Amino acid sequence: MPVTNPFTITFDSFAVGGSSSGYQLNGPYVFTKSYDQLRLSFDVVVVATSYSDLRTKSDAVQEAFSKRLTHGATLVISLDGSAWTYTMGSTMLMCKAEVVKAGNQEIDRGYSRVYTVQIDAKLPATASSSLQEIEVLVETGANGQRTVTMRGIYTASASASAVANYNSLFAGEAALYLAAIDPLATWEMVNENQTYDREKASGVPRSHTCPFTRQYVELLVDQVQGLRNDPAIKDHRITFTDQAQFPGDGEENIVRLRRVSGTYECAVDRAVSTDLKTVYDSKIKDHIKLLFEANYTPTVYGVEDVRVAYDLTGNRINVAFTFIYQPPSASQTVQVELSVAYRETRNIDYTPVHNGQEMAAIADVGFTIMERIWNRSAIVLERVAQPNSRIVAQSMGGGSARTSAARATTMPNIGSVPSPDRSTTGRWANFPDTGAYESGWNVVSSVSEIRPMYMGDPAFGTQIRATHVTDTVTERYHSDPESGAGDWPFPGHGTGLGGTGNPN
Repeated sequence: MPVTNPFTITFDSFAVGGSSSGYQLNGPYVFTKSYDQLRLSFDVVVVATSYSDLRTKSDAVQEAFSKRLTHGATLVISLDGSAWTYTMGSTMLMCKAEVVKAGNQEIDRGYSRVYTVQIDAKLPATASSSLQEIEVLVETGANGQRTVTMRGIYTASASASAVANYNSLFAGEAALYLAAIDPLATWEMVNENQTYDREKASGVPRSHTCPFTRQYVELLVDQVQGLRNDPAIKDHRITFTDQAQFPGDGEENIVRLRRVSGTYECAVDRAVSTDLKTVYDSKIKDHIKLLFEANYTPTVYGVEDVRVAYDLTGNRINVAFTFIYQPPSASQTVQVELSVAYRETRNIDYTPVHNGQEMAAIADVGFTIMERIWNRSAIVLERVAQPNSRIVAQSMGGGSARTSAARATTMPNIGSVPSPDRSTTGRWANFPDTGAYESGWNVVSSVSEIRPMYMGDPAFGTQIRATHVTDTVTERYHSDPESGAGDWPFPGHGTGLGGTGNPN
């Protein structure tokens, strides 16, 4: 039979042992303690005066030792007045009890029963500033960029919950690990999660443990100009794609304006700002422009297309853009197209013959008009004040005035664009005394047009100023009737272009 025990165990105001006649401790208790938890095991003998009293007391034992303690409740182990007290939420965490009716042949007789009770609780990490566990994983990608993942558990203390301790203490702890990994690297937290448990104090959550995960990524490029880690910008990505198309232009050494497309995206810390447009205008727009300049060193450039999306639900900014620019090795001429066409018009002289046949006629060789039409289109990165004139007034007087007038029938340069038809051999011939031209090509009409061009969005801060030049020159070929030669301006026909008898 149970005897009075000098030990008293009180679990949330329910006491067993000591001088109690109804709930006695049977034998010594077993106490186990480690750095993070404790366990208390003991046997309780219920002594009743009747079967109904036995049921009442058994129900009380089962109810008392099959629950969790709430905040502020205590577990007290007293030895003849000297007590060890553990309080929920400060010196003991997440305490719960389990009761087992295993059966004892000697005690479970008449009006007595024995129960085995086990009480388990976690202990706060007081020796390590409430940080109970931590694991740090460092991953290095193929590009050398490192990602650091930290996992651990914070516990509550007498002054704060586990979540509060994590929020207030772990930033400094994380900084120690990041500095140990690389003191010169710049790190940005890109992901975080923390867990609340069921514990409460007066109906308010007061977690006893807080498992957490944090992830940091090494920043390799500035988030805004001159600042590697901006407090507002998070998880940014920027890409540039240089585009080129071939075949290109009709002239050698002409380099077209090139295009670079790209994207910029980032999250904006809502604790810093929710005004996404202001963040873009003040931090991102100029940063994109300066990154482009640093990577491509353009001579001139402009933003051909820009699209800014503000994700208000996710507090994110997405930018898609296209720059048009001139490489540093290119000339002022960025595009030239040249074409030449021959146009032939033949007139045949028909002389009717009155021989009784209504369709009878004599067909004689009439006139043939052979024209060569040059078309040139060019874009130059300069301001052209006025078109060029190719047809100048020729003196039709006699003597030296005629012989001093000579003019090549090639297109002259326009700005920095050289004449694209410089390979032709046509020319203005010297006037003989008869005032007639020698055989060859002669310019009969010329149209030159210039149109100013502005490329790029002026709101982005820079534009390309250019001129679009369009030229059309028409030449007509003729044979000098006094030369007696029947020239034809094509290879294989008389002594035209390419033949030895070409007068040009």
